[in-house]
Amino acid sequence: MARGRSILGKREMAAPSATLHEASEKPGAEATDRYRVIASFVEKLEAFDFQYIHAQVTRAH
Repeated sequence: MARGRSILGKREMAAPSATLHEASEKPGAEATDRYRVIASFVEKLEAFDFQYIHAQVTRAH
């Protein structure tokens, strides 16, 4: 099964910006902020992909 997809093909949105690989006080503020920016960007790309696929499916039916 592909990451972020359920058996029925529906997206299961992860929340990577809510978790860090290390405790938040260890990597420092700059590393933590950078991680959150990247995770937020990935979430936005996943949402865009979901909406694009949804539009393609509804257009086909």
